[in-house]
Amino acid sequence: MRTLIIFLSMGCSEYGLGLYNDASGSIETEVIDEGNIVVIEDTGEADTEAPEYIEDTEAPEDTEALEETGMETDECSEAVACYGDYYPTSSRDMDDLRKCSSVSGILSLGSEIDWLEDPNLPCLESVGGSWLAINSPSFIKIDSLSNLSYTGLHMQISGDKLKDISGLSNLSTIGGELQITNTKLENLDGLEGLTTISGLSIHHNDNLVHLSGIENLTDVEGVLNISSNPLIDHLTDLKIERVESLHVGNNASLCNANAQDFAGQIEIKVSTYIGNNRDCDGSATTSPCD
Repeated sequence: MRTLIIFLSMGCSEYGLGLYNDASGSIETEVIDEGNIVVIEDTGEADTEAPEYIEDTEAPEDTEALEETGMETDECSEAVACYGDYYPTSSRDMDDLRKCSSVSGILSLGSEIDWLEDPNLPCLESVGGSWLAINSPSFIKIDSLSNLSYTGLHMQISGDKLKDISGLSNLSTIGGELQITNTKLENLDGLEGLTTISGLSIHHNDNLVHLSGIENLTDVEGVLNISSNPLIDHLTDLKIERVESLHVGNNASLCNANAQDFAGQIEIKVSTYIGNNRDCDGSATTSPCD
């Protein structure tokens, strides 16, 4: 009886095939390269146990497999704290900024970087200055700021091509006011981490249909301003409990009665203005509430 065997060499690509003769105890075909023996098919019960060939050789590390499983070097492992104000105007400036885990001063991503569709700052965790502006006219999405959790004071999001801010999902603290203006956003998905804010102004967003994304926001310590968003027709997405002042005006699809119902359900410490929205019959009207 004979057993079909295959010889594998762990250190190179050579191999050999052979038949082990149980009666003679010999291999009938020449071995190209000795290695480990793998039994492929046994043609019958052997009277004599086949000799064992073992090569003590470790397989080479498969670096490609490691990369595919996400074990490659973390691109942010060498990010550093950056000090001062940043007003990038060139590709080199943006390359330098990508090495920052934090910026101590102002960060303005404005019209000077008009070739980018996304800020592409995956290592940035915080901005400590008085202003974070994300308002380049070329931005279509904010998808690469998923590590940003904190801004020291005011933050502005704008851009007449901007459709998606879901990459801000880790943002939990804004020390000052958040202003969202002149965008193509249809919703505010990505801001679910905000629960308290000093002020919120949402205005002149022509495509904004609803306010989902800020449903976890309960306290606005300053002014809540929702104005000149022509497609918003309800405020039921909001779960806000307290504001200092409320201003809801010039929203062509929003019924004044809806805005007044919202105002009646929250604590307003100083003042309220509801006006130039849509009345329940479809015409615009001014309805200030004192």
